[in-house]
Amino acid sequence: MKIRTGFVSNSSSSSFCAFGVCVEDNRESLEGLGIVFKPEDINAEGEVMDITEILYNAAGDAGLRCHSDYDGGVTYIGLGYPDMGEDETMGQFKVRVKAELRKILPKLEDAAFEHIEESWSQ
Repeated sequence: MKIRTGFVSNSSSSSFCAFGVCVEDNRESLEGLGIVFKPEDINAEGEVMDITEILYNAAGDAGLRCHSDYDGGVTYIGLGYPDMGEDETMGQFKVRVKAELRKILPKLEDAAFEHIEESWSQ
């Protein structure tokens, strides 16, 4: 029996492993976490037009990474462990991720932060 241990090029799945938060993709939840939407993000009916894109842009501006579970209505925001500096301890890494996340979601509580490991088949 042969076992493949390397990258499988025809795989139809993706994965996300990081330290960060999982947030619901709705206006009420995000405003409760302190996000401030720009007037151009809101349509005539008062709805936020593309929450996922707003989160991706805000995370990117803060140097963070995102992954959305488009079916589940949640977005994972954080940093992958390969983003940890060579001279950075795990504790320092977590403090840095928390600080960067609080720049875009200032009302996050410590309990919201977690190790995130998700994968999806396509």
